[in-house]
Amino acid sequence: MRYAHPGTEGAIVSFKSKYGNYIGGEFVAPVKGQYFTNTSPVNGQPIAEFPVPRLKTSTRPWTLPTQLPMPGAPRPPRPVRWCY
Repeated sequence: MRYAHPGTEGAIVSFKSKYGNYIGGEFVAPVKGQYFTNTSPVNGQPIAEFPVPRLKTSTRPWTLPTQLPMPGAPRPPRPVRWCY
């Protein structure tokens, strides 16, 4: 079975032209504003632009997923926040 390419008529998948870092439930532009274009291995066409990974991705604090409490576990007295 063949599917329609993303962004064409009948496609079950679509992409935005540019993404940011997903922090706190929303896409945030990278601090230095640098992006790279990711291309499809199938046809070599651009898929979308993604932020260049950097240690400091945002001016907003964020929580590492490994620091989130397990369901049903007691919460720590104050959340641990990291800001790079």
